[in-house]
Amino acid sequence: MKKTALIAALLCLAQSSLHAAVPQYLNYQGKVFDSAGMPLGATGTVTAPVASPINRKIIFRIYASASGGSTIWTEEQTATLSLGEFSVVLGMGSQVSGIAGGLPATPTPTTASEGLKDNADVPLSTVFADGTDRYLEIVVDNGDNSFGASDLPINPRQQITSTGFAFHARYADEITSTANMTVNTSTGAVSAKAITATSVNVSGGGAITGTHVGDGAQLTALAGANITAGTVPSAALVAAVQQALCPPGTVVAYMGTTAPAGWLLCNGASVSRSTYASLYAVIGNASGSADTNSFNVPDLRGRFLRGWDNAIGRDPDRFSRNAMAAGGNTGDAIGSIQGDAFKNHTHAFSDTYTNFSQTSASGGAGNTGATGTLVQDDTTLYAGGNETRPMNAYVNYIIKF
Repeated sequence: MKKTALIAALLCLAQSSLHAAVPQYLNYQGKVFDSAGMPLGATGTVTAPVASPINRKIIFRIYASASGGSTIWTEEQTATLSLGEFSVVLGMGSQVSGIAGGLPATPTPTTASEGLKDNADVPLSTVFADGTDRYLEIVVDNGDNSFGASDLPINPRQQITSTGFAFHARYADEITSTANMTVNTSTGAVSAKAITATSVNVSGGGAITGTHVGDGAQLTALAGANITAGTVPSAALVAAVQQALCPPGTVVAYMGTTAPAGWLLCNGASVSRSTYASLYAVIGNASGSADTNSFNVPDLRGRFLRGWDNAIGRDPDRFSRNAMAAGGNTGDAIGSIQGDAFKNHTHAFSDTYTNFSQTSASGGAGNTGATGTLVQDDTTLYAGGNETRPMNAYVNYIIKF
């Protein structure tokens, strides 16, 4: 297995280029992958590696140039790699045991000024004594606990700088300016004037204070004790408070003609499932759906609201309820509707019946001698309007998304 990449290396040492104290030891962190892109010390796949720590021998060499030249200093260490990552302290290793194929364990110095080649003979501080550029090269064994001709150095060599650095410090990218950040080492408190990340995590229970925390758009939780009066504008908390007090799917009466921010009119409109994902997660297709990418908000125009029967039996016609729109719920389910109805009933009324008897021809032809009872067939007169309703006033219903 050949190692083809070394990334995310972190080198830390004193500022020797400024003639400060020369380090006796050098902290070094690296990350190693095999030729397929799999980090050493991992199982699984390249896209989903799982930590499985392993030990590997590593040779460290320091040169005076980015390529070519002779080794100034070298040592060997055994490091533990997990997900490709390892950490060592240079200067605490052992003499190189040797490389099969003709490469010597301790190359001969080209000049006397370069000194000896192994930390067993010369301390690491000697390598940086003159303040000139130095470059680090490493060789990782292929898993057989030894080095051979196929164990090639990982290129390119890395220049050892006089200032500690990393490609990305875990939270440094979240701070817009180092001048605006201080950390209390005693309490762990972080004070910052400009933190623009969507979240800031301070371990150990530290507090966050400052005159401005982002724009408030993602501010969903703050401990009251950590808020200084006047430092967080009320507008920055409106969205979080709305979501807490009025969750998606909340319906309220509204006297305006257009919906306010964060709300939709209950007018049966078809809207995007992705744009209003939080609302769709609550109401789904209860009020109808035109296709797999959209859904309908409730159409409550001209309608009174009724609590869901949910099999309690107070709505005797709950199983014959219709869908509000195509694809919507029917029967005993939220979103279903009923049309106008008036409960069947009877009315009592009285009428006058007149008995009569005819014994002469005065009643006309065919009625001579007829007797009987006159039955009067009556109906009540029309009364009322076009529907059954209580007194009411128009409002708009709106729904929270």
